[in-house]
Amino acid sequence: MIGKCTDRLISVLDTRTQEREFDVRETLKRYSMDVIWNCAFGFDIDIQQKDDDLDYFLKSEDVFKKTESLNIFSFISCKKKEINKNGRVIG
Repeated sequence: MIGKCTDRLISVLDTRTQEREFDVRETLKRYSMDVIWNCAFGFDIDIQQKDDDLDYFLKSEDVFKKTESLNIFSFISCKKKEINKNGRVIG
């Protein structure tokens, strides 16, 4: 699965580097989402090569935007429980 997505990435990079300047960050985000959709959900959406069908890409990107500020400290603090120095949950 990852190999197929990586082959697509190589193909996309070959095409885009010959044609024009391109956004490397968006290309790698599409690669990452392609791998995640393939491995985690079993859907081969080929998001790397489809510029016209952005539904999966935009919805997936929205999920990552909502969680990018989440870290372990904010996760723990939102649980409203205290953790003692031994790692046990109190309350």
